[in-house]
Amino acid sequence: MYWSWFFKYTYTLISAPIWMIQGVCTKRSAIRLSEAQGERKFVVSQFHHQDKTAAIEKPIKVAVIGDSVAAGVGITSIKDALAGQLAAELNSRFDVAVKLAVLAKSGDKIADLHSAIRNEIAEVADYVVISIGVNDAKGFTSSRKWSQQLNELMTLIEHKYQPQQTLLLAIPPLECFPLLKKPLASILGFRSSRLNDATYKLQRLAPERFSIVNYQLIPDEKYFTADGFHPNETASLAIVKTIVNQYLINEKVR
Repeated sequence: MYWSWFFKYTYTLISAPIWMIQGVCTKRSAIRLSEAQGERKFVVSQFHHQDKTAAIEKPIKVAVIGDSVAAGVGITSIKDALAGQLAAELNSRFDVAVKLAVLAKSGDKIADLHSAIRNEIAEVADYVVISIGVNDAKGFTSSRKWSQQLNELMTLIEHKYQPQQTLLLAIPPLECFPLLKKPLASILGFRSSRLNDATYKLQRLAPERFSIVNYQLIPDEKYFTADGFHPNETASLAIVKTIVNQYLINEKVR
């Protein structure tokens, strides 16, 4: 393990002139896509078996918060993005109304999300799903600072949302993103891996505080939006299926 990290740090330093130039060029040439359009707060309420009145009166309350993935960058409608598809999947799977609230902004780091939640008049939620960390990896947030800020974020979420369960999406392997080329892809992949390691370490200290959602992101352009950097509708649905099947299916859903 030591030699693995030693090699990666050495590679980072040696290749710095190349990946720094790559970073500037990539930022200049990357396609700029908008966040998904539509209301950020809505209710999904289509039923098959349950009494409609009872289901509507006791909806599942879900908050999806974070960065561009939560905001649905590159996807036309919020209903087709991760947040909207999660609400639709829960509604269909458990035959209960889902009250969704999205608090997300493209480009946000964990510190930005903390500020947004602090300033938000948030409603209590049964489940909070968080997508954050890619911009911290890109911005070279240190592992120590990330751990500190993540701990503070979880404390704030517990206070503001009082959720039954908090789910944090693992930072995806940036080296697999079609937009990024080596050595920049390798460097950002290394950074995302380091932050994920820090996340797991924090989670092991208090596993009841949050769960880490590990999901498969296929490194194929057909699963990304036009910019080659964000998951499209198909990839977002795959993430939703992972969340529901592996992390919520055993929960008592009202």
